[in-house]
Order: sequence, then structure tokens, then C-alpha cells
Amino acid sequence: MRSLVARLVVVLSALVWTGCSSSNGQAGLAAPIVQDAQDLTPSFGDTKDTADTKDVVDSVEVADTADGSDAQALDLAPDVAEVDAELDVPSVDTTPSITGNPMTVQEVRQLPATAGCTQDGTLTVLEGVLLTELVVTAPAETKASLVAVFAQAKGAGPWSGLQLVKMKKDGDDPAFAALKPGDVIHANGKVQTYYCMTQLTVDKWQATGATLKPVADVVALNQIGDQAAAATAEQWEGGRVKVLDVVASETNVLGTDGKGHGEIYVGKTPDDLALMVAPGFYSTPFSSYDTVTSTWTVNIAKGKAWTSIEGVVAWSFDKSRLRPMGALGMIDAP
Repeated sequence: MRSLVARLVVVLSALVWTGCSSSNGQAGLAAPIVQDAQDLTPSFGDTKDTADTKDVVDSVEVADTADGSDAQALDLAPDVAEVDAELDVPSVDTTPSITGNPMTVQEVRQLPATAGCTQDGTLTVLEGVLLTELVVTAPAETKASLVAVFAQAKGAGPWSGLQLVKMKKDGDDPAFAALKPGDVIHANGKVQTYYCMTQLTVDKWQATGATLKPVADVVALNQIGDQAAAATAEQWEGGRVKVLDVVASETNVLGTDGKGHGEIYVGKTPDDLALMVAPGFYSTPFSSYDTVTSTWTVNIAKGKAWTSIEGVVAWSFDKSRLRPMGALGMIDAP
């Protein structure tokens, strides 16, 4: 009896094998493989053992069918483009097309001639320098002979900020004058100090098309103000920073010319002359300028309190001063 059953199994196996052979003489092994792959596809309603199934299916790429055509096995691996979309991976190519000696902002700012500057006027430190992926931190300002904009290295931190200057004698550049916070650019040119304020005088620049929110480092008043050591204040020059919990301590500040320029002092108390705050960007709420009389008027009283003031640190007339982001960067104390 057992011998008879064994013979029947052999005969049936042979019939199945013959039926799987193709009419053109090719072995029909591929068709069962494709069918196996389809059978292994998990339904959306049953995800049990999906990981094991995926490993098997991914091993089957393309199989030859009995009629000679190709059948694509179902691949459960997610599409790369779909993953990028879900993770919001930027597709902007930020490779610079302009050339120069590549340096970081931190390297430029810590050169002996920039970090230890003592020279008045304009000093050229290096030429042909290329700075890449600079994040604009304040809107560009158009002046009589130039357009200037503050920028920082990605990630911010000490020594990460500087000013970019484009001279008008080299021709008008509306796109440079339209730069705004968050724009990411490349620039090459000369590293210079102007009365010890470090700047890159731009020869060429390139917009990357990418944007990145500027970072403001929280600093103490004695890191950037009148009470800061020179070496400590120097590392924050040109950077975007934020000071916390300050009050107006002097509202009648006169410049070296004996005139007011819309500047105030802030500190921890109404008698603490810790940091000069100059008119900033956009609409600065504490001062206004009369173009007819060419005079500034300070519009706030001593003791006015702010939870925070955010802006960029500029160096002018031998003093650091914070230039705030207008009303947006000056948060009133509750």
C-alpha cells in the first residue's frame, strides 16, 4: 500500500512539473517565483510579519515570465522621493559657483589683524576670501556709497558674525540691497576692518535659494557692553544676540559730536549704564529721526523695561552697541 502511494506521488509531481513548463520550451520556474512574491504581499488590513515579508520580497527584483516578458516584483521599500518629502529634505543645491580661498567666518574674525585691531580707517587684511552658506541676520541697508548687510555662520556662536559691504562704485545691485534675514548666500572679496569693525567687502556673491532662520545667542550685558573686557566683546561683534530683563537707564545719550543720535543705555537697574542700544532695523520704537531738522528724538522714559532685546552687535566710535530688530526684537516686560 505504501509503495502504491509513493508511486502516485511521483506521478502527480511529474504532471505538475510538466504543466509548469512553457510552450516554447523554456523552464517555467520564474512564474511560480513571481506568484510567490505576490502571495507574500501583506494586505493593509493585516500587517503581521510585514518585516519578514519585506525581506523576502525585496530579494526578488525582476523575473522572466513564461511568455518572455518581464514581471516586476512588488517592492515594499518606500520610494526615496517620498521619504525626502516626508522629512522635508531641502533639494536646493548650495554648491558655490564663485571661487576664492575658502575660510570660515570664525577664522576670519579671529585673525590677529581683525581680532586685535587698533587701526583707524580702512585696513585690508586678506584678499580673495570665499565665505559660504552665510545666513543673513538683518535687512540690507543702503547708504550713500555702499550697501551693507549683517550675516552669520550657520549655528551662530562666538566669532560667527560680520558685516558684508558692497560698494556702489562697483555698480548698483538691487538683489543685494533686497537681502533679508534668513537668506543663505555665498560671497567672496576682501577681509577689511573699518575703524576696527570687521567686514567682507564683496566682489561677487551668490544666492543659494535656501533660507534658514537666524540664531540669536543669549548673552550677558558684561559680555558685549561697556563693562565687557575688550577680548570678550570682540567675539560677539557682528553677531545676532539677545539680552534679557533690562531697563532704560539713560535716554539722553550724546555722541562724540555733542549731539544725540537716538541712542539709549540699558542695564539691570535705572542707574546701570551697561549697554548702548542704537536705532535698529525696521521701526525702532524708542527713537525717531526728523529728516527736516536732522535731529533725533528719544520717545521713552528712564526705567522703561523689556523682557528681551534682540539685534546685531555693531562697533562704532570705539564702542559696542546693540542694534535691535525694531519692535519685533524688543519685548516689553509684563
